[in-house]
Amino acid sequence: SENADHEIKQWAQEQKEYFQVKIQGGKSPMTESRLSACQKIGFFLEKLDLEKEWESNFKTLLAFREYHGHCLVPCRFRGNTEISTWVKMQRK
Repeated sequence: SENADHEIKQWAQEQKEYFQVKIQGGKSPMTESRLSACQKIGFFLEKLDLEKEWESNFKTLLAFREYHGHCLVPCRFRGNTEISTWVKMQRK
């Protein structure tokens, strides 16, 4: 039914958002067991590597600090929106 399709689409979108939050180091309802279940059915195609992702973002933040002299990345930093989101999640 149309309602069921809408609910599944909404659920899938939420899972993808939870996955992104988890990748960026934020608090997420996406547990390791849920992630594993999603990966088993091909829902998330990439293997989650939090440590590698965190290190990469941290290096980007260090470069930002070296250039700007601080770590106060604007919420909508045009130079790199991904680092803006990651820093925001780290502060939560």
